[in-house]
Amino acid sequence: MQNKYFLFSLIAVGVLLLSACGTNINTNITIIDLTNNSNSTVLNINTANTNSNVSNVNFNHGNANLNSNTNSNQVSSTITIIFSGFTPSTLTVKVGSVVTWNNTSGSAVQVASDPHPTHTDLPDLNSGSLANGQTYSYTFNKIGTWGYHNHLDPTEKGTVVVE
Repeated sequence: MQNKYFLFSLIAVGVLLLSACGTNINTNITIIDLTNNSNSTVLNINTANTNSNVSNVNFNHGNANLNSNTNSNQVSSTITIIFSGFTPSTLTVKVGSVVTWNNTSGSAVQVASDPHPTHTDLPDLNSGSLANGQTYSYTFNKIGTWGYHNHLDPTEKGTVVVE
């Protein structure tokens, strides 16, 4: 009976550790491996969610090791460049999100950080020349409101709000 409570406690602690590390509490448990040797009880929980985040909790007599990989949880958004500018012209994303500009304008464009012509707000936000059909991606790692424009036609403007 004591082993049942011990194992239940291990599972509960594992779920709490996953939750505390930012892992989705609704994560599906794909593997639970209970091994009860004469000298030890081992509980391995491997979880994965739909964003391919993987967390592993390994217990050996209650000593927990937690590995959490959340790098693949990046969110991607697309801004389409059309003949008259950017659509959407304002996009709100979470920090760490990847934004991709897709040039369908029929001519070359250059996505660049404000202000024009110095591009000093986010200097590394600069696509260089993009021919029609080309894309450019940028990962927003700083919270804030970031203006950008088409350097080849500075009247075409857009904003990315990073929360």
